Amino acid sequence: MQSQPWEGPPTAAAAAAAVAAAAAAAGYCLLHNAQRVQQQQQQQRQQQQRQQQQQSVPGNCLLLLQQEPKQQQQHHHHHHQHQQQQQQYRQGLPVLRLAAMIRLAAAAAAAAAAAAAAAAAATAAAAAAATAAAAAAAFTQLVVGTLELGACGIQEQ
Repeated sequence: MQSQPWEGPPTAAAAAAAVAAAAAAAGYCLLHNAQRVQQQQQQQRQQQQRQQQQQSVPGNCLLLLQQEPKQQQQHHHHHHQHQQQQQQYRQGLPVLRLAAMIRLAAAAAAAAAAAAAAAAAATAAAAAAATAAAAAAAFTQLVVGTLELGACGIQEQ
């Protein structure tokens, strides 16, 4: 059986759609893992903060801290807070980069899926046109055959 010319592209379109779906699934998995890692890091930071708060300060140190000017304490606390914020920002950067890459991959997958759908639509349109052409040719042959038959009938009389 001779294969029709429009049978090839839909398989390519299906393959492209499958690749796009796989890329989207992989992107979802990566995003999910990144979110889980971020949650774990956040939980670890919260645990560390709780542990730091729970560590009791010896009495002498506490007296010294109370005698120390408030401004110096505030400055030290602010500096420590700033360091923590910087550390959190640095820890968050790889996750942000990963999320951006995942969004990019998802967009690429969506574009590939759209291209595959367009290719499928184009091949379907081509198939419809070819079918219409075949139908027109068959109809023409039918008309010609009918006319020839009619002509034969006229000649016989």
